[in-house]
Amino acid sequence: MCTPNWKEIDCGTKDNPKFITEYECLGNPDLGKEYADLLKKNSQTSFFSGHASIAWASASFIFFYSREKFQFYARQSVVVKLHRIVQLLCIGLAIYVSYTRIGDYWHHPTDVFVGAVVGIMCQYLNAHYLM
Repeated sequence: MCTPNWKEIDCGTKDNPKFITEYECLGNPDLGKEYADLLKKNSQTSFFSGHASIAWASASFIFFYSREKFQFYARQSVVVKLHRIVQLLCIGLAIYVSYTRIGDYWHHPTDVFVGAVVGIMCQYLNAHYLM
């Protein structure tokens, strides 16, 4: 994505490598200049995915909260079946949001994974220790 000009960068030797902090990204010439500039701008601002974090936090909250509130209903009641459907829909929506963040090239998979973990952990702590 970045495609730095390696001819102008001094990486040092095998025995004495240099840590490179100053370089210019040339971008991918196959992409349009406007799109390449947008990718360059967003390539360093993606960690972690706020969309995935919010989606998973919302789905986790509904999952944990409804699990606690409906645990005393009979297993075969309509309310329990309905709440399980709602839980699955929320998790499915969180998966969809996570997938689209990767599929639209806004985030790397690790960014989305960390966002999901942060969202789930926040709601786990919220549901088990604060509510």
